[in-house]
Amino acid sequence: SSLTITEFVEKRYFPARVKKLRPSTLKGYRDIFKNHIETSVGGIRMRDFHTKDAQHLFDAMAEKTPGLSHQSLLRVKAFLSAVFTYARQEDVLRGANPMQGVKAEGRRYKPVRSAYTLEDIHAMLANLEEPARTVVAVAAFTGLRASEIRGLRWEDYTGDEIRVVRSVWRTHVGPTKTEESGDSPVPVIPILRQALDQHRTRHSGDGYIFAGDRRGAPLNLDNLSRRVLSPKLDGGWKGWHGFRRGLG
Repeated sequence: SSLTITEFVEKRYFPARVKKLRPSTLKGYRDIFKNHIETSVGGIRMRDFHTKDAQHLFDAMAEKTPGLSHQSLLRVKAFLSAVFTYARQEDVLRGANPMQGVKAEGRRYKPVRSAYTLEDIHAMLANLEEPARTVVAVAAFTGLRASEIRGLRWEDYTGDEIRVVRSVWRTHVGPTKTEESGDSPVPVIPILRQALDQHRTRHSGDGYIFAGDRRGAPLNLDNLSRRVLSPKLDGGWKGWHGFRRGLG
């Protein structure tokens, strides 16, 4: 308990979470710690951090960064609460979790969420070249997450359906975000089947459906959106998640 919050998080908490959290989730926690906690309260010893300190931290964040949303503050609170819960589980602390009773205010607003219409999708398909065109078709007509599209391999595609069994985030290959995501195959409608079959004639063999290099590594969709989709679609590109919302 004499460790500072920074020491405990870096030496105990993060190493213990590496095998239990998705790499993307762990990175999000590291960003929260670096941006909001380390320089503000990271030097306080674990045993000396109380509810009052936590409340002052969140009040200061809301005041110094007016644009910080309520949801962002809730994510910071959830992270700190998880840190102190783990400390109690490891008998580092024996009192109550200091995050109990803390209120995270912040600016409340309805986030802007874009959804592509069918007309948007047809316009994209008419303007894009391969492989961007087929990637967009898969995103638009299956509703898969970008990480799940990157994880698709040819053995997952039967012609009539796609089975989603893995996701790829950066260089990490792992399971889908939720168990439900891989429970049922995704039906393939005719326009998508035609696109995938034509794509396979250009990229025969096994491996990932969308390979980014000669080694067969999954295509980097962030690079594709930045280098191809955003410039080519001239303001019509609103990110990958718009396909999920549009299909919904």
